Amino acid sequence: MSGWQRIGVVISILWLIGVPIYLMVDQNQSASRVYESCLQNAYLIYGPVGYEGDNPAEFHLASQRCSETRNRMFMSPKKLIGVLLGQDKESWVIWIAMFVPLTLFWVIGGIVIATVRWIFRGFVHRSS
Repeated sequence: MSGWQRIGVVISILWLIGVPIYLMVDQNQSASRVYESCLQNAYLIYGPVGYEGDNPAEFHLASQRCSETRNRMFMSPKKLIGVLLGQDKESWVIWIAMFVPLTLFWVIGGIVIATVRWIFRGFVHRSS
């Protein structure tokens, strides 16, 4: 295996580890943003100056619904592993996000390296 291929393998391994972790972190950040927005809306509706009036019981119910939504959206490492193993109906999306760019990396990288080698072979051949 050439040096370029070794570098490509290392990049590929880092990619295959990094993409699921990135997607998990991004999903959890989205869940937190949804939760915060939901709580703000509940406060605006049922808080002390809310347009539905001060209603602590309704605010508590709304905040519980916000928590349930966040918990459904939240992706733990265990849930991520389940998704990667195909236990989720949307698991194919993560696999596509992992392998399509990786395939393009190898195809385009191979074409670029082959082209550069072809060009240099032409220069070496002319100078002899």
